[in-house]
Amino acid sequence: RDYLTGLLANKRFDEEFEHHLEAAAIASKPLSILMADIDNLKKINDQHGHLLGEFVVGAVGRIIGELHEEGRRATRFGGDEYQTILPDLTKEEAGMVAEEIRRRVEEYAFEHGDKLANPTLSLGIATYPEDGVTRNELTHAADEALYRAKRAGGNTVSE
Repeated sequence: RDYLTGLLANKRFDEEFEHHLEAAAIASKPLSILMADIDNLKKINDQHGHLLGEFVVGAVGRIIGELHEEGRRATRFGGDEYQTILPDLTKEEAGMVAEEIRRRVEEYAFEHGDKLANPTLSLGIATYPEDGVTRNELTHAADEALYRAKRAGGNTVSE
């Protein structure tokens, strides 16, 4: 487990990603991937310090983890970026999950000590098989969608 978020460690997540991808291929079912990134984390760190920034990273990870039903998995991909596996979900269904995550982060008051931050989250979606058939292809497609969300101003979900 990731020490900050409680989400799966990257190595374990990658193993599960491969397992779910293989199962999706065998069953001819969709598999969606979310990539998420905190908007404005540098600004939070600069204005309030890295302790609040670290708290935000952990709290966002816990929010993401709370919205995962059985079979769904998430990891802190790096820094303030997260990746999620959504087995059996179409892009549209994954979009509903992503929007719920985005909304909960937007509405959450990130308070640590006497400091308060209100970050937002950008998310990108990719779905097997239309956006890729390997872990790397799907991760790349979700990452590209994430950057489209960032370029659109953040606090949004993009496919």
